[in-house]
Amino acid sequence: MFYLGMDVAKAKLDCCLLLDEASAKRKTKVVKNTQSGIVDLLAWVVKQNVSPEALHIVMEATGIYHEQAAMALADAGVMVSIINPAQVKDFGRGLAVRTKTDGVVSVVLVSVVLVNEGM
Repeated sequence: MFYLGMDVAKAKLDCCLLLDEASAKRKTKVVKNTQSGIVDLLAWVVKQNVSPEALHIVMEATGIYHEQAAMALADAGVMVSIINPAQVKDFGRGLAVRTKTDGVVSVVLVSVVLVNEGM
């Protein structure tokens, strides 16, 4: 299983794909929060040698902005988890993460799923 943290905004999706848990090797990508942006993201994931069926995406619930992405990704066969933003913020504090940029949040989201899955 591969994990991707996604920070959702009205216009864009900041993504962090964990490629290797042992070395914490990861790649990041920003795409538009549109249907074509989701298509671009899935093509990029496949380019990283990750199939949609082997991908678990974790995103924050952000009003209505996460809904289109979550539905499109689930329809593509991706496992999607939606997390309460307050819990992500508190978890980040526990990791001593004080910066609140979209890219940093996507990394924290990957950490959330790793801890919850006992990795």
